[in-house]
Amino acid sequence: MKKVFALLTVFLFCAFSLHLSAEDLLGALTEKAENSCLTFRYEYETSGRVKVEGRGDARVQGSAFVLNVNGVKVISDGTTKWTIDAKEKEVVIEKLSANDNFITPTLFFSSVKNKFDKSAYYKDRVKGVEVDCIELKPKFKSDIVCIKLYFYKSVLKYSKVVVRNATETFFNIMDIKEVRKGDIKSFTFNSSVLDPSWIVTDLR
Repeated sequence: MKKVFALLTVFLFCAFSLHLSAEDLLGALTEKAENSCLTFRYEYETSGRVKVEGRGDARVQGSAFVLNVNGVKVISDGTTKWTIDAKEKEVVIEKLSANDNFITPTLFFSSVKNKFDKSAYYKDRVKGVEVDCIELKPKFKSDIVCIKLYFYKSVLKYSKVVVRNATETFFNIMDIKEVRKGDIKSFTFNSSVLDPSWIVTDLR
């Protein structure tokens, strides 16, 4: 599960140059995440020696996020990350640095321009649909080889994360909505209220 997390994300296609069009798509995507709160559902499939599938939902506000996937919740205010497994009654607390390789939904939204450079922009076909693909390379040392963002009618529809061992994780992103910004406290977790049966591991 943690490996999946470590892998774990526009609106205007104009008739200018390819470079300008790609910048418009990325710029609009980043602006919406910075100026509002975005919610969406997603499905993912990881190729490799062991095929992993799952689905979840996410809420992104700037560099903060709440991610639910396969019964596990990941919460971050942009600096600290809480991974909460209610079934196992376990919480892991970690620092989230600017150059962290952890793939969060913010990489597809507010953080994408800070951590990646555009390397290519082209038409592609995914699941039988023609899409605009922006290929991104990491600015910093990373296990990630590239991220591909696929836009259908100027809306982010799919994304793919490729890592150095050739594993690819494909995301189907659904129902992106803009909602009013919330209190940053909603992107934190107070482990002190848990009963003694929980195991809390603080790695900060």
